[in-house]
Amino acid sequence: MLIRWNRAALIAVAALGTVAAMAQEQPPGVTIDSATISRNLTGNPGGPFAAPVPFNFATDLAAELDIIAVTLNVIDPDWIDPEADQPVLLRFSALAAPYIPSPAPSIPAVTGTSRQFGFAANNPGAAIPVPVVVTLQVPEFAGRNQARLRGEIVFDVRYTLIFEVINPDQNLEEIPPRQATATLNVVENPAANPKNPPPFADAGSDRRVVAGTTFELDGSRTTDSTNTGFDPRDPNVFEKDTLTYVWEWISGPERVDPVVRSPVQRPEFGEITLNSVGEYVFRLSVSDGVNPLPSTDTVKVTVVSAIPPNRAPSARIIGPSGAVVVGSAITLDGTSSTDPDGDALTFRWVQTDELGGKLPASEVERAFQPLSGVSQPVVNWQAIKAGTFHFRLIVNDGEASSTAAISVTVSTSTVSGTVAQNPSASADSADAFAAPLAAPGACGAGLAFGALAPLVLALGRRRR
Repeated sequence: MLIRWNRAALIAVAALGTVAAMAQEQPPGVTIDSATISRNLTGNPGGPFAAPVPFNFATDLAAELDIIAVTLNVIDPDWIDPEADQPVLLRFSALAAPYIPSPAPSIPAVTGTSRQFGFAANNPGAAIPVPVVVTLQVPEFAGRNQARLRGEIVFDVRYTLIFEVINPDQNLEEIPPRQATATLNVVENPAANPKNPPPFADAGSDRRVVAGTTFELDGSRTTDSTNTGFDPRDPNVFEKDTLTYVWEWISGPERVDPVVRSPVQRPEFGEITLNSVGEYVFRLSVSDGVNPLPSTDTVKVTVVSAIPPNRAPSARIIGPSGAVVVGSAITLDGTSSTDPDGDALTFRWVQTDELGGKLPASEVERAFQPLSGVSQPVVNWQAIKAGTFHFRLIVNDGEASSTAAISVTVSTSTVSGTVAQNPSASADSADAFAAPLAAPGACGAGLAFGALAPLVLALGRRRR
């Protein structure tokens, strides 16, 4: 990956007395005398820090948020002449150097603090170096360097520190600034990393199977936010959690231990064969190797001798008993919908034309606005203009669907009237989503895919 070089300049200028501008013949110089490091102890940028200890740029590693104090020796030949004495400008930069070809973490600039310094004229013929301390704090960066984890290098990020000095009247084209440089190698500070979140085990939905059936327990919906966005099985990914899955039998007519057929490629799946009729409970435990306790979830499997044919649900809508006024909010309630098998139902509300078909987008935008989720059992709508408007509810039990329709009259003032409500109608799932919608008064009408378009428009539009 390409790394942008960052530059942070620390400038300190101070002058003692009035000086005369003199021609610069020899530029000032700078050398590194020594350095110390104060180790960050808790990952908080403000500290606390350990006591400063000597730091060797050639052999030592710094870490994120450590504070480094560099003592420089600055000297200027002009200081031998009291009349030529003038302040020296110290400039500091830190350039991030990527390790090629491996990608490095995102590298921010090194920041630091400066202290002002001034120079008094020395005795003629004896220019004496002046010590100057520059303090910098290593910034945080995102992730570890893959090359370090492979053992190719010992650092995550490498900076080149550059200290240079000039006189204010120095012609930099003719006389380049003198520099002192150092290489700073930095590794991550584990204390600065955010806490590793735990995984969330998901053993899948409860299910019903026929005795003697061999099937898989599915834990593939387990999540771990540390691994979000990539495949944790990719060998080139180092910043990841390696999840361990354990399936176990908890209860049931007989003990059946799940078998993981592919522990490397599909460790989240456990295979079982259940021969005895009854209710079984299996538990999935997932560990990320970081948090001390695993995350667990259970799934219930009901074994029957035979599965009876699925019976379709029955959709029912309860809405306004009369006309409503423009601007009013109406509530359509589908909670009276039922399923004879006790299956869990999903809900979908759509606005249709008078025949139950697709409503033009312009009408969807100008007629009603949904005030709550159109996939909830109860939905609220805002009436935008006067007229008669038609809605349809589709309920599904996972295999079959049923629909019901309702008409709502909106007037500019309160008037007497009634709202036509169609009884629920049922159909198997294939017919319900393939057949065209019948008129609102018809029973047993299916739902065309086209009728779902108003739902998409309703979700995407804003109130106008």
